[in-house]
Amino acid sequence: MTNKRCPNGTRKNRKTGECVKHGTVDDSKRCPKGTRSKECIKHVIDDNAEREVPNKRCPKGTRRNRKTGECDSNKPELILKSATLARSKTRTRSALNDKKILENGVINFFDKKAEYRSLSNFWENDVVIVDKGEMREYESGEHCFHGEKYIRLGKLSDNETRKHKLLEYGKKFIKPCIYKKGAEVKKMGGKNGLALNADELELWNKVSMDVQKEICRYKLDHYEEVRRDLAKSKGKILVHPAMRCSEENLKKKFWEGKGVVVDGKIVILGKNRLGNLWMELRD
Repeated sequence: MTNKRCPNGTRKNRKTGECVKHGTVDDSKRCPKGTRSKECIKHVIDDNAEREVPNKRCPKGTRRNRKTGECDSNKPELILKSATLARSKTRTRSALNDKKILENGVINFFDKKAEYRSLSNFWENDVVIVDKGEMREYESGEHCFHGEKYIRLGKLSDNETRKHKLLEYGKKFIKPCIYKKGAEVKKMGGKNGLALNADELELWNKVSMDVQKEICRYKLDHYEEVRRDLAKSKGKILVHPAMRCSEENLKKKFWEGKGVVVDGKIVILGKNRLGNLWMELRD
């Protein structure tokens, strides 16, 4: 069967295959302009609606945000990770800068650090105290500090029983002493030893600075290592650090301290009295 073209002025009806004249279709059944068949649904945006067409395509790996119009990453978690990493790097650089500032400006001295250990009271070298013509020899600054505490408070006590008890306990720290290690001496000179009452503690807080100054002066006058360590520390802040202590508790420390960096400057938390005494003698 051959397909024949419809004569001029007609067209083939798709349903019947017959050639029909133009205009024979009922115009009332035609879809209005701007619509399409099957219930004549609109396929264009209303005339009143504004349609923003982006001028440029978003770069590869991004897509346009319908609310903001900005090109956002297809993987927002990468943005978060990148921002977190950037903040972490900033904090790391800041911490490294603070560490460098402290290394250049602060010297920590304590028992377990070999360098500058001579400035610690735990340094095992004799200390001699002359008190009103009476000489007492101790095996270290720590022995001397606690021995003098009980002896001097005993001499100042008005209670004969208490005076005798304090003096006798203080003599236990004089050379030769049964307590050898600095930590043990500190323990027996504190709450685990003979406890002081409130009045004695208040008095000792006033006297202790003089005792510690005598200890530091004796070590400076009699030991070359002490003089050498002080000379090396010239121009830096000497700090006797409080170990495993929060910054809040550090503020209450009398003998200890800690160097921190605030706005690019070194700040010492705690009173750091021992470090300050050594700096007074050095400078």
